[in-house]
Amino acid sequence: MAWYDLFRRESPNLRAVIDVGSHSIKTVVFSAGGARLPVGQGSVFGGEMSGNIAVPKPKIIKKTAFKFSSAPDPARVVTQLREILFSTLKELGRVPSVITIALGAYLADTSLATWTVGGNLPKKNSVSRRELGIYFQNLFEQKHDSGRALVAYPLGVLMNEYRIIPRSAQEKIPVKGAVGFQTMLLYFQGEIGTALASAKQSLGGLPIEFMPLAATYQESIPKGLGIADAFLIDIGGEETALALLKDGAIAQVASFPFGAHHFVRGTAKTLSISFDEADDLKRQYAAGGVGVVKKSELGLFLKEEAEHWKKMFLSSLDSFYATGPLPARVLLFGGGAYLAEIADAVRKPDWIGGFSYVSSPEVQILRAENFFGGETLGGFLTGPEDAGLASLIVYSRDHAPLFG
Repeated sequence: MAWYDLFRRESPNLRAVIDVGSHSIKTVVFSAGGARLPVGQGSVFGGEMSGNIAVPKPKIIKKTAFKFSSAPDPARVVTQLREILFSTLKELGRVPSVITIALGAYLADTSLATWTVGGNLPKKNSVSRRELGIYFQNLFEQKHDSGRALVAYPLGVLMNEYRIIPRSAQEKIPVKGAVGFQTMLLYFQGEIGTALASAKQSLGGLPIEFMPLAATYQESIPKGLGIADAFLIDIGGEETALALLKDGAIAQVASFPFGAHHFVRGTAKTLSISFDEADDLKRQYAAGGVGVVKKSELGLFLKEEAEHWKKMFLSSLDSFYATGPLPARVLLFGGGAYLAEIADAVRKPDWIGGFSYVSSPEVQILRAENFFGGETLGGFLTGPEDAGLASLIVYSRDHAPLFG
């Protein structure tokens, strides 16, 4: 079958999501219209329900995970992403209705900004969602630095700095002062941006949406877990990403370059073993499957490394000070969540007092299956390492475009 024939076989109920990390690219193709959870049986997490309505349960068609043997050059990640897209679509023989690609802190500088509409908008009594989309596109063109590739994702509409939620695509929104957009920005440096632009151009015609992984939490956590306020800690391979969810919206993001693979590389060096052996040992250690002597030796090293991680974590918290007090609930996920030393460092009350009204955090390990009422969807999604991927699936399934 010729490549162009794929475009004639778009499948409206089929969706694809891709989580692009520093050491892996995870792809899931799923049907959004699978079986439904019974009414009142939403996703249970920490004693909370996602709601009392019937929630579509995705049916996983295909899951693949490509792993890099070492921390790759970011441009190589983009090249590999393009190859994975081509091979996935060729194998499927059809095109999903939406292909959502989430990019994390390893590939781009992530930040939040408020973009305010100027010009003649205040003269209007109301605006439509379509008009808001035009205003946002104009702002993107004004603010885009041609020297760096940029992905700008609108998190919400602001009216006089207050967040509003349009109820339908047809709704006219009264204009009462300044109109703006809370926007999450991904800036790509040099060859990374060039490679990403080239990949997007070569895949022209496909329904691809590039977005920040952190933006998915704004929909997946309130909808999938019934949680509106939480501090999120995602420990990836090379980076730890932080996000504050406040009143159901992302209020701030930050990251620092210390992830789970720093522990693995340090273990390999300390014990004079290969990286793969150290990675396997980390999993055995987390599961309690190593001997007493090895456990003591490894535990001492990991505890010291966790203190280094925590110092960088504390330095990154300064950016959250202006957003108001942090909530008590802390969700810890990503591959590094398996390390008890990190979880113990976060559970200690010595860090949260200066940023919150609580004296100690309520730390919970967020697992992929928490988004689906404890189900792993046939064993495809499990553990804290797949929590970001599960969040992406919930986003793809439930998201309604802000601009209609």
